Amino acid sequence: MPTEQPVPSGQQGFYMLGKCAFLFAYYAMLSRAGLANDVRFKVGLFTVLTPLVKFYCLFERAKTRALQFEFVLSVLHDQIRCACFWFLATSCQGQYYFLFVFGVTISQAVLEYAHYRILNFRNPGSEGSFVVKLGGGLQDQLLTPIVATWFYFLGTLWLDFDRPITSSSFLVYVAAVYASDLVFGSLHFLTHCWPWLWKKHAIHHQYKRQDLNSFANFYTEFLDGLLMNCSMMAIGGVVALTGDCSYIMSDLLFTAALSHHKYNHHIIGPSCFFFEIDCIDLVFGKKRMSTFHYDHHQELDQHFCLMGAVSDGFLNKLFRFVGVDLGRLSTSQKK
Repeated sequence: MPTEQPVPSGQQGFYMLGKCAFLFAYYAMLSRAGLANDVRFKVGLFTVLTPLVKFYCLFERAKTRALQFEFVLSVLHDQIRCACFWFLATSCQGQYYFLFVFGVTISQAVLEYAHYRILNFRNPGSEGSFVVKLGGGLQDQLLTPIVATWFYFLGTLWLDFDRPITSSSFLVYVAAVYASDLVFGSLHFLTHCWPWLWKKHAIHHQYKRQDLNSFANFYTEFLDGLLMNCSMMAIGGVVALTGDCSYIMSDLLFTAALSHHKYNHHIIGPSCFFFEIDCIDLVFGKKRMSTFHYDHHQELDQHFCLMGAVSDGFLNKLFRFVGVDLGRLSTSQKK
């Protein structure tokens, strides 16, 4: 049975290339058949295919009734996330696109906490604690309106909500993933190299791996949070410059939002249009986009990027070339 393989330096090149080539041909075929933008077809395919793939890849691990119940709950979680995605993506367009961000945040937090409560109710104490850290000064709370303003202008001025998915959309999707990971990984790498940035970033790392949940996305110092959100700006920039379908941005935002999710190893990341990417990674036992960054909260100097497209080795070589060394801060300073 396939299991997720740890990939500390990102997706392997040949696997990534082969996966992208296959998926490009697959999405081009759907586009030619007129199915790429067929909502009923995509939702139906998601509803049928994701449980089958998860059953093949994961159900063998469920040797007890408790684990089997958890598996069924994860499948239900996937279906509800898919429905939430379609409701938000079709309702929050144009000047209302900033509401998509709030909708993703709220729906994900509610689903995650409900998932936790159901499992904990069935088997008290099995899920540990659900840690919600709150804090920061007034300026730290300005991050949310700033990000919302960016999405307002993105939806009003740059994104094309009438553009359909085409055979080239997957290439734009891949370009957006690499742009996001290069921006996020580079800025994140620097926060682990420079003491003055680490002091700000260390607040976020008060969330340890065993405590992670979606609220960790917002537990951050203002400047650090602003730097990390530049990855979303990179995705928006790629989609806007290419003039491609806005659903690329929405799908990647839904995936990135899972990076700290308590149950992200159990649920599908992309929430409809490009969900087949996760299915392929599950079948081949590879680290998935939505789960890659999760291990960073256990291994501080690994898994710098968000979705696994850009390797830690590349970032090390890139910044060593310009005189920035990851070893500048000792491990003891980061604890």
